[in-house]
Amino acid sequence: MNETNVNNSHFNQKESPSTRWKSVFFYILLFCIAFLPRLIHLLSIANNPFFHFPIIDGQTYDDWALSIAKGHWIGNQVFWQAPLYPYFLGIIYSILGHDLFLTRLIQMALGSINCLLLFKIAKSVFNSKVGWIVFLISAFYGPFLFFDAELLNPALIIFLNLLLILVLFSFLNSPNKTKLFLAGIILGLSSITHGLVIVFLPFVIYWIITILLRNKWSTRKIVNYSLSLVIGFLLVISVTTIRNLLVGKDLVWISSNSGINFYIGNNPDYDKTVSIRPGIEWEELIQRPMQHGFMKPSERSSFFWREAFSYITSQPFSYLNLLLKKFLLILDGYEIKRNQDMYLFRDYSFVLRFLLFKWVVYFPFGVLLPLSLTGMIIFWRDRSKSDPKDSKPTLILYFILSQVLALLFFFICDRYRIPLVPFIIIFAGFGLYRLYEMLKSKAFKNLLVFLSIFLVVLFISNIRPHKLTAKDQAEEHYNSGMVYGRQGKFDLAMDEYNQVLTFQPDHLMAHFNTALLYQRQSQMKEAEEKYQEVLKLLPQAALVYNNLGLIYEGKGDRAKAEEYYAEASRFHPLLPDPLYNLGSLFATEGKYPQAMEKYDSCLKVDPGYYKAYNGIGDLYYKSGEINQAISYFQKALLVQPDYEVSHNNLGTAYIRMGLREKALKEFEEAIRINPLYGSAHMNLGNFYLEQNQTQKAMAEYEQAVKLLPDNSRVHYHLAVAYVMSGLNDDALTELNKALSIDSSFVQAKELLERIKKQ
Repeated sequence: MNETNVNNSHFNQKESPSTRWKSVFFYILLFCIAFLPRLIHLLSIANNPFFHFPIIDGQTYDDWALSIAKGHWIGNQVFWQAPLYPYFLGIIYSILGHDLFLTRLIQMALGSINCLLLFKIAKSVFNSKVGWIVFLISAFYGPFLFFDAELLNPALIIFLNLLLILVLFSFLNSPNKTKLFLAGIILGLSSITHGLVIVFLPFVIYWIITILLRNKWSTRKIVNYSLSLVIGFLLVISVTTIRNLLVGKDLVWISSNSGINFYIGNNPDYDKTVSIRPGIEWEELIQRPMQHGFMKPSERSSFFWREAFSYITSQPFSYLNLLLKKFLLILDGYEIKRNQDMYLFRDYSFVLRFLLFKWVVYFPFGVLLPLSLTGMIIFWRDRSKSDPKDSKPTLILYFILSQVLALLFFFICDRYRIPLVPFIIIFAGFGLYRLYEMLKSKAFKNLLVFLSIFLVVLFISNIRPHKLTAKDQAEEHYNSGMVYGRQGKFDLAMDEYNQVLTFQPDHLMAHFNTALLYQRQSQMKEAEEKYQEVLKLLPQAALVYNNLGLIYEGKGDRAKAEEYYAEASRFHPLLPDPLYNLGSLFATEGKYPQAMEKYDSCLKVDPGYYKAYNGIGDLYYKSGEINQAISYFQKALLVQPDYEVSHNNLGTAYIRMGLREKALKEFEEAIRINPLYGSAHMNLGNFYLEQNQTQKAMAEYEQAVKLLPDNSRVHYHLAVAYVMSGLNDDALTELNKALSIDSSFVQAKELLERIKKQ
């Protein structure tokens, strides 16, 4: 057979330039139609409290992307989550800056392009009328608009999946290895954006083999062509695998969260685990492997895989019941939240109020799915009568089947189900088109069959009641509290957390965050009381013990602080904060070997914990090993370039080495990053004073005194600058302040006596 044309019914005719331009303008028009509702939605939500402060996974992606944009392209740990989307954001941030409006606008554009790709696919699979129906559904599909505007990965996942289908369609028209290799690359990219699409790989291979066997290709050629796809796929996956191996010294194919995600969806307490959010309960869950001695990311992931399979094999009937429950959740028209409740978010969006609602039915998915399944059944019935060799719709069905299986393997939520929706829309469009044909031809018998199937699935998709529960309301107030806390609006945050506790009195993180707010406002008694309430609910809460250690260290009770830090590490061996805090505690007590040991342990747990590098540098500085100190301060800044403490410390080390110009740059950089950093102002004042630039020195010291009013040395240095400027009365005032803080300050006493004798 002719290898360049597997399906002779599909061929491309050459287009004239005028036809091409008409096509370009046509797709621009389609883009504008899809983009308009997205733009209106974006403008309407621009003032909502979450717009500039994304939460949960959105915050994780945002922080990760910011780190990438600052130059940390490789990172220093095994990937926890699939990495492509944070890198997508990181590239945007590196070009446009951290502009969340423009970033969302780009995602809106990508979502609009997805509508164009869907039009093209549906037109290719069925006809242009179906293409138009599919385009209009996707252009105004409420959940698409919601996710296109969030700092989450669905828009990118959908784009890659649709692109993959188009490349495979192109292979069907004119097969060659390059197209399959490209398809493998795209499948790999989609997999490192959202791992569930990997389940589609065997289906694609089967689809390719079926096509080539049908056209009587030799086994050798079939194997070679299939390998082209697999090699492209593995090439992409190998990048993340090799990177994880080099950086984390651990064999993790893409990300290390696969095990815990599998466990969340496959355990006897599914409802509880699937609702856990980042915080104390999450930390308690993820540290279970460490309690059994599994420290590497791959070991921790394998631990959760084993736990899940243990449940599956030991309780098969319970597991089958869970699978049925998850299958019904896939069919459910309700959008199950993962990050944020889509229905409550409607309050911020004029557009979503019309495109997403729950009234009698869960619109739109509760209507879309019945239409789609009806379309699939009609297609399958008609397919046996018409063209059984048409492989394009079959590929779409394979994708749907693969992702349903993937969801059953893990767990169900709106964000994980949304990659399925574009392909469901294709058959929904076909279903509506066939309904129109039946009405037009008055095929009432077929119409009755259509409506029967539709109504049965409509009933199944909308039968489960989903009412706004006290827990749902608590969760929304909690999310608002987190945002207000990040904005520094502590009173508003406190009000939100109090609202949480009226709806859900045992909400761990509301108690914990309330304690944090008290601690930030130096209300230590109230903070400690709140932390104790958390410990009553969860006695092994490591974060609470760590923060109680900070409170007692602030009180000067170092023995109690050390006890709490040690307890935190016992409950959560891989939590770096208590290890670092123990190191700092030992350092202030002059126990340098113990401090060094804790800092080293901290870096073994988290190689990116830049404060530990700074702590080690400080130990070397105090021991007189200045070159070593400089090396560690630089390591801290390599991980976190905007850490003002390391810039300031590096400046003091450069002074010791006589590198004054370098020191000046570091002090200035520390103040640029944090204009309220008193120590940097004092060190810059010292620098200017040594250069006899008295006026500049006084300006820096005066700023330092405002920021560090209880630091006797700042007052003393300002007094020296005043004396050098002939302002003895002002100098006396500062010296008296210094001595009121530290009556044994010898240098201040001596200068005071000299001034009095003049």
